[in-house]
Amino acid sequence: MNFIENKRKTILTLRWLLIIALSYLLIFQEKGSLFLIETKSRLIFDILVLLYIGSNVTLLFLPKKIFEHPWFDLLLILGDTFIVSSTMVLTHLSSSYFIFFYFLIVLMTTLGKGLSGIVTNGSVLIGVYVLFQTQEVGIEKLISDTGILLQIPFLLISVVFYGVLVDQEHRRYEKTLEQVRGVSEVICTTLNLREVYKTILDALVELLGAEKCSIMLLDKSKETLTIHDARGIPDDIIQTTRVKIGEGISGWVAEKGESLLLNRQTRVNPDGTKREPFPGIGSALTVPLKIQNRIIGVLNVASRSRKKKFTRQDLNILTLFASGAATAIENARLFEEIQTKGIELKAVHMDVVMAFAGSLESKDVYTGGHAQRLSLYAEMIAQNMQLEETKVEEIKFAAALHDVGKIAIPDRVLHETGKLDLEQWEIMRTHSEKGALMIAQIASLSHLSLYIRHHHERWDGNGYPDKIKAERIPIFSRIIAVCDTYDAVTTNRSYQKAYEPEEVIKILKACRGTQLDPGIVDIFLSLIFKNDGLLMFCGTPSGQISYGVEKKILRPIMVPLKTAA
Repeated sequence: MNFIENKRKTILTLRWLLIIALSYLLIFQEKGSLFLIETKSRLIFDILVLLYIGSNVTLLFLPKKIFEHPWFDLLLILGDTFIVSSTMVLTHLSSSYFIFFYFLIVLMTTLGKGLSGIVTNGSVLIGVYVLFQTQEVGIEKLISDTGILLQIPFLLISVVFYGVLVDQEHRRYEKTLEQVRGVSEVICTTLNLREVYKTILDALVELLGAEKCSIMLLDKSKETLTIHDARGIPDDIIQTTRVKIGEGISGWVAEKGESLLLNRQTRVNPDGTKREPFPGIGSALTVPLKIQNRIIGVLNVASRSRKKKFTRQDLNILTLFASGAATAIENARLFEEIQTKGIELKAVHMDVVMAFAGSLESKDVYTGGHAQRLSLYAEMIAQNMQLEETKVEEIKFAAALHDVGKIAIPDRVLHETGKLDLEQWEIMRTHSEKGALMIAQIASLSHLSLYIRHHHERWDGNGYPDKIKAERIPIFSRIIAVCDTYDAVTTNRSYQKAYEPEEVIKILKACRGTQLDPGIVDIFLSLIFKNDGLLMFCGTPSGQISYGVEKKILRPIMVPLKTAA
């Protein structure tokens, strides 16, 4: 059963319970054993009960879609409040305490979160109400007066009715957020730019009911927005639209970095100028696409229908979704840029590779500056091993891209701050294979894929994914493994503080011949002993020291390159 049908059945069931309670009052009234009300008041009471029954019968035949709208929930609350309150007054069941607590319950359930919390709060209020009544009329009168006792089930029904109504909205919101997270995981696992665009637009239609939507990105000058893909917009508009930063709705959002909600009632533009209604647009949302604090474009969503009005909740959902969408777009664009740079390794610039690695690190909160440091450490080891210049360049690229497969790891796993469970660990272990597959798609870097695949193999054969050991592991993978281990124990993570220099050396020696290649460990330790610049990074928060500063500190222990013959 979908959410709307479930909500519809819940509302109808609870309203029938209220009708039963009202009918109970009517029976007492007819018997004359409880109420002494005038004929005119009795007639009004009968009409109110019949109206309530009629409204519930009407709900049976209304389109299910009407239950989606927030205004419909508000209309139900106001209508039910009016009918129940009027009934109480007409039957002389009302009192200052009752009216006060009734409206307090309506307010608390409307603002509450979670059905259990709402019912608990409502029950506490009812308990307090009973205490007030006991103090006013005494316990004996309270127990013997059916009229007062009947107020309690009315309050209980109200608590359940409004509580379930609000809880249904919260559940819908949570379900939408779960869908947003799911789509974000999907788009972050593909590096095909057209596929990323398609998935984003499909999600906007599905999640928000968008009839028109577009992805606008800044050009290379960072001054103009152009449409890269869209739904519900003619091709000629897609091809010709150019929006300067600061101009119009999209330009303002791109300039200020703030999300915007526009409805037909919105008469003023963000810059204070008078806004003319857009033809064929009833409601619209525009949010920035950000990578950290850098804006790369905007997402636009619009509805043609007057009946479809976006809400602040929709804006929050789109803003959350835009965060994952921006990362996916940036990754795919960088990947595409690397692919088109050329066939030879030299044609791929290190700054492009570092930008790609940096985009990954914006996704993984633990790896700030990690790729840069590993590239530098690997370069030092390769130079001291007297490898040829071309090989040194290769290991720098391989080290910078060794964790690229984490792009395909879901955020719920990548951002886990505690210890990974078995399922999460199995997912995380796939990043080396996925990274190798990604790099294999780039002609100019495909020969590095083997090094990326095996950078988590162990010298003793207990690593992954292929459990190869010793010298069967590619030498570049062994170099990356040493650098990776060193960086893991010398930077602060949420699950582990950086070790002191003496402990770092002990850990490297302990891993020698088991986890790590003993020869490469010895080379790296010799570099540490030659110059303590490496140990300056112990206890440094990830990414705090820039690549340039690291290189300056470590320059004294870097040796001249051996050029190819």
